[in-house]
Amino acid sequence: MVAKTSSDAPTVEEFDTWDEKKETEALAKAAQQYFVHHVIKGDSVWYLTPYGHVYHLPLNLSIDDFLALEEAASDGDQIKAVTRILESFAGKSEANLLRKEPMLVTLAIIGDYGETFAKIQGAPLGKSADSPSA
Repeated sequence: MVAKTSSDAPTVEEFDTWDEKKETEALAKAAQQYFVHHVIKGDSVWYLTPYGHVYHLPLNLSIDDFLALEEAASDGDQIKAVTRILESFAGKSEANLLRKEPMLVTLAIIGDYGETFAKIQGAPLGKSADSPSA
């Protein structure tokens, strides 16, 4: 089998000189390409993808939806669960658009969504930052 070449293909020298520092730099650059911003507003988490698409997911998940996310055994299961939640919450067109996003963008949304729930669970209820300690 003959490998395809392109102007972006690395040279043999690049393979020979690849090291941990170059790996770290490349990973940081790749991660930045798939970084997803979020805003928590009302009962939703809103996501802005690197491609300019905006998605919103509910904070008031049903127990069934929460369990589907918690019990997802693979990235594929998590993607299906989030797509199902998005479809029921925001509509089929938004879910279809998410299906076309790069997998790393979708996984970034899933990871952030889970972290947001964890932060909410850890947040003290009924106290603002300005409240005096009890």
